[in-house]
Amino acid sequence: MSQSTEFKAIFGVPAHIIYKSMTDQIQVCQFTRCLAVSELVVGGRLEMFDGSIQGIYEEIQEDKKLKMKWKFKEWEEYADCLVEFISFNDSCEIKVSMTNIPNKD
Repeated sequence: MSQSTEFKAIFGVPAHIIYKSMTDQIQVCQFTRCLAVSELVVGGRLEMFDGSIQGIYEEIQEDKKLKMKWKFKEWEEYADCLVEFISFNDSCEIKVSMTNIPNKD
């Protein structure tokens, strides 16, 4: 049996700023201060913190939604991750939902 989790955060900047900081390879490197890979195409890789976090993009709606497979390097299987960007008044809310998280974590 797997686990799931959800969380939300509000940022005082437009959604495209947060979206780009999560998907642009150079900005991911700057934000994490580590090597990163972000191949922003369906089937493309996401790696952060020198490969400790790994993902595969499954659905991309610019500034609106990212659906991906996501895991820590040590996990055998990927979890499902959905990130939604909701814009309002030059700000945005980010909703993150993760399902199929391995029980050991």
